[in-house]
Amino acid sequence: MTKIDKLIQKILNSKTISTDEAIKLLINLGFYNRKRIRSGSSHQVFVKNEMIISLVADRKELKPYQMQQLQEILKKEGYKND
Repeated sequence: MTKIDKLIQKILNSKTISTDEAIKLLINLGFYNRKRIRSGSSHQVFVKNEMIISLVADRKELKPYQMQQLQEILKKEGYKND
């Protein structure tokens, strides 16, 4: 099992992860970081096809709704809990 596979399982089975881990996974899944519209914004918006997720870069961990969005994205991508 690769590091990314382990991270995916951690996300599917956990209540929260760090923002850095989420960013690493999103980039690995082919999401790109849309440029910030306003300077000074703490949000980073990641986009892939019709999927969009916004993360607060200043937080150490994801908020519960962000974690839920990330889990839904993984399920759409075909990943399942082991």
